[in-house]
Amino acid sequence: MGIIRFLLAFSVVFIHLGNFPLTNSAFVGGTIAVQLFFGISGFYMALVLNEKCQKELLLFYLTRVFRLFPTYWAILAFTICYQILSLPQNYISQIFASDWSFGSKLLILCSNFFIFGSDLIMFFYPSQNGLEFTASFGAVTPAFNAFHTIPQAWSLPLEMLFYAIAPFVVGSKKRLLFLILISLLCRLLVYKFFGNGDPWNYRFFPNELGFFCLGSLLYFLYKAILNFELSNLFGKILLLNSSVYIIFFKDIPILLKDTTLFPGNQLQFYCFFFIALPFIFQASKKSKIDRWIGELSYPIYLSHILVDSVYRSFSKAGYNFYYSLLCILVLSIVLSHFFQKYVEKFLSSFLHRRSEVPKSAAA
Repeated sequence: MGIIRFLLAFSVVFIHLGNFPLTNSAFVGGTIAVQLFFGISGFYMALVLNEKCQKELLLFYLTRVFRLFPTYWAILAFTICYQILSLPQNYISQIFASDWSFGSKLLILCSNFFIFGSDLIMFFYPSQNGLEFTASFGAVTPAFNAFHTIPQAWSLPLEMLFYAIAPFVVGSKKRLLFLILISLLCRLLVYKFFGNGDPWNYRFFPNELGFFCLGSLLYFLYKAILNFELSNLFGKILLLNSSVYIIFFKDIPILLKDTTLFPGNQLQFYCFFFIALPFIFQASKKSKIDRWIGELSYPIYLSHILVDSVYRSFSKAGYNFYYSLLCILVLSIVLSHFFQKYVEKFLSSFLHRRSEVPKSAAA
């Protein structure tokens, strides 16, 4: 699954930085990539909660916090330092200097420093009357999301909302099916009243909950194929096909027609990928190389805009797209396989010390 996550992360990179020159495309693009990340996240949460953290909810929530926040805060710190050094005014100072209401400032500062609210700034904007709702964040002034130091972090609160409810739903197929149906119904109603454009097509949590739940539901399919002799072979074939599909997405013939909820090309890819997901995981779960590559996806996702901006500022020989990608990869390797490993080791040590405290002392 690591290779898939890696390619999806670069689909987001190419949407922001420009098409990948060899394919003249952004692979599957940002919308599909983010929604597949939601589905993959749902699959992993079902795996973790059903097999490793069945009764350790505190451990589950702690590991989620330590997976998301340290890397985010590291990139946030780098970004603020870069803005202070290179821009007349950074986003944070502009927020404090603005005449926005207290609620507006609180929401944008919380979204910047604590991630919470990074999705809400897509649905509100600061006006003279305080925070006001908008159905199209690109049509209002000021554009609230423009003051988010790491703008692509809007997807993280959706992940955290799912983490919050996951322990109570991923163990039941009936609950997951029910939430998928509710999510589809919500998407239908939202499209009817607000349209199917950005942000409603992939940033509104109730609409996206179906992808998380579908991924979690596929965990049960994974359990069903464990003893299937050809599952590894199928998984390797599907991994190769999925990778090719992601890279050459725009060149794949479209066999399905557009529907009210999803365009035909998206629906076709979702049908293929989500059927393949359990087999791909079965074939790749023991590969250390695949896991190593997959761990890069999160820092790539968070750091690419910063790294590209810094590279453009300091590149004296002219901008080179491939050098920018190389810089993104190098920083992601440092963050994932050095910085994040240190954080995980600290968490492991903390939990180990905590487990050795006598119950009377802990109480």
